[in-house]
Formats: sequence, structure tokens, C-alpha cells
Amino acid sequence: MKRAVVILLGITALTVSGCSSVSTSFDYDNHVDFSKLQTFAWMPREANIGGNAQQAQMDNSLFSNRLKNAVNSNLEAKGYSINTADPDFVIIYHTGVQDKVNVTNWGYTYGPYWGPWGESLDVHQYTEGTLILDFIDFETKNIIWRGTAQKALSGEVDPEKVDANIQKAVDQLLAKFPPQ
Repeated sequence: MKRAVVILLGITALTVSGCSSVSTSFDYDNHVDFSKLQTFAWMPREANIGGNAQQAQMDNSLFSNRLKNAVNSNLEAKGYSINTADPDFVIIYHTGVQDKVNVTNWGYTYGPYWGPWGESLDVHQYTEGTLILDFIDFETKNIIWRGTAQKALSGEVDPEKVDANIQKAVDQLLAKFPPQ
């Protein structure tokens, strides 16, 4: 019985930690020749006035500066450069948060005499953050690439860890930019 509890706790820990990984996806305009893009700039973004406290956590200048630094360093490492006067594309980001519930039904548990004892459920509540990066053609004003990253938020407040988490999410998100 003790062994079953240890195994169940191990599986639960893997399930909960699995919620903390970054999930990414992207879409792009397949008519765009991405090899011709060399310069970028950031599009001005209006702050989200109103909303809720969770949204305010992600919609502030600290987050914005960290995100821009992470994206800039990733794109510069790929050979792109910042040009605020006449960029090939501009970048704007969007953020959102949503409360989520993850329910795992382990089926029936068994009592001391191996008879059914009842269902075993694990309920895990968490907040999921979403980051959307839009790359927009400067001339046509059309979105040419959109990347989305989602992750369970930890509530981490250590600035170095926050920087590392943002850099990791951005690197994973931009791993397939430019599309081949």
C-alpha cells in the first residue's frame, strides 16, 4: 500500500510539473519571403487600463522591458538588427491570463480488503499566462508571423528567475522563426 501511495504521488508531481512547461505554436504568411527581412522595430503599445490584478502583473514596464530585451537578443543572434526609422517588420505583443483547473481522475481506489473504496480525484488550480508576438510587415501592415506561448504562471518574484523564464519562453517561441 505504501508503494502505491509513493507511485501515485510521483505521477501527481509529474502531472503538476508538466503544467509548468511552455507550450508554443506559430502561424505565418507563406507568401512572404522571410529571407529579405533584416530589420525590425517595436510597435508602440497602449497599456491595458482596467482589467484585473492578474492582467496587471503582466502588463507593466518591468515585464515589457524584459520581454523586449529577450526578443531583441534572440533576433540579433539570428542576424536581425533594430531600425526604428525604416524597419522591414514591426513587433507588438499581447498578454493575457486565465484561471485554469486541471482534474485527474485516477479511477477507483481500494481499501484494506481490496474492495472498491471510491474514486480518487486530483484537482490542481493554476493561472495560465499567454504571450502572443505579432510580426507585422511595415509597409503592408499585415501580420506576417504570429507566435503564441502559454505557461502556468508560478508567481515567481525573483527578478533573475523572471528574466530566465521570459528568455526561455521567448527562445522556445522563436525557435522556428524565420520559418523555413
